[in-house]
This record gives sequence, C-alpha cells and structure tokens, in this order.
Amino acid sequence: MHSDQNREIYEYENKSIIAKKGISLLNHGDVVLITGGSTNLELAKLLPQKMNLTFFTPSLPMAVELLNNSSMLSEVHLIGGKLSKGSQLATGGNSINTLAEITADICFLGTGYMDLDKGITEIDWEIAQMKKAMVNASRKIVSLSISKKLDTINRYKICDLTQVDTLVTELDPSDKSLEKYQKAGLKLL
Repeated sequence: MHSDQNREIYEYENKSIIAKKGISLLNHGDVVLITGGSTNLELAKLLPQKMNLTFFTPSLPMAVELLNNSSMLSEVHLIGGKLSKGSQLATGGNSINTLAEITADICFLGTGYMDLDKGITEIDWEIAQMKKAMVNASRKIVSLSISKKLDTINRYKICDLTQVDTLVTELDPSDKSLEKYQKAGLKLL
C-alpha cells in the first residue's frame, strides 16, 4: 500500500475535524494553493459543491481528488515538475517558477513538523523548497496539523510561525497545549 494511503487511515477522525474547520476559511472565488498530505486530501473530499474556487497544487493525488470532489464551477491546476516518489509532489525549478507567477488568497499547508522556535520544517529538501514557494505566493497561510505534529522539528525550514496566519488542529482552540501558539500570534481554529 502506498504511504499516502496508509496516512489517510492514521488519525482519520481528527483529520476530518481539521478539514471541516479548514473549509470554513474558504470564500467564494478564492484562489487556493494546497499541498498534498492526508489532512489536505480529507479537506478536498469534504469541499462544498456550490463553491467557485480556483485550485493550484503540486500534488498529483490532490489534483485527482479535487477533480473528483470540487464544484463544477471550480478549476484545478496541477503544477508540474519532477515528481517525488514518496509524496507524489512536483518539485524543482519549473514548479517554483510557476508559483512565483501566482498570488493566491489562501494556502493550505500540509504540515509535517511544527515548533514554536524552528517554525514549520520538512524532512525532504525539495519538498521544503516547494512549500516555501507556496508560502511566498499566498496572502494567507493556514497550517492544517494534527496536534501530535506540534512541538516537532525536522531538517529543512519552510517558514517561521510569524508567516502563518492560522493553525488548525483537532483540538479546541482553548486547549492548554495550544496556548503558546496563540501567544506567538497564530489564530487558532
């Protein structure tokens, strides 16, 4: 079984809660950048059918999911590049150059690792560069993350938490474990 399929099952209920909260941030007509990952895939599965949205994604599984589940009014653009075998995410100069030409209203950033001091990090260099370009191409950054990924770090930095507008977890925003993220300026959902 492919690694993304395994992750879809892991923490399913929590990821569904996160996805529903994330959808509440969308507005009719938004241009949306969205990475891959099981939480973002869940968001794509739950999209309302009446929203007119324009999606850009470097994720092959995400593009397919968006085609299957978004409104007939929505557009889906697959950002091309070298596909990472593990994540099925397009990387490289072509995809980063494409992102430099986009100004998105919102970016749903699949988050593997988040730490108050180190920001959002990633295990793979090329994926980190792609996500960094997505952050730079967006007006609003939303981190969708199960709480188990908070207070974790990895090798390559994507962005500081000061660049993130909203942190969406399965927890209630008043949960004590999120207090330090709220004090750091993140809106919690």
